[in-house]
Amino acid sequence: MHFPDTDPRWKGSDSLVFLRHVQKLAEALGFRVTNVDSTVILERPKLKDYRDAIRQKLADALGWSWTGFGEIQDG
Repeated sequence: MHFPDTDPRWKGSDSLVFLRHVQKLAEALGFRVTNVDSTVILERPKLKDYRDAIRQKLADALGWSWTGFGEIQDG
């Protein structure tokens, strides 16, 4: 298990720390992360005002520039 809940180094970690760690694990094996699919389900706040910032933060964490599209449910 890569992120056991019993390991104190992961306690309270930002989810981008996990993403970067997985990227490093993949690269160490000769692979490359080329796609991230994420789902956010919530009622409030509406994400339309935050979408681009979220995408940019993911791209920055992985060292990417993003050109993307997304399926938007209810703005």
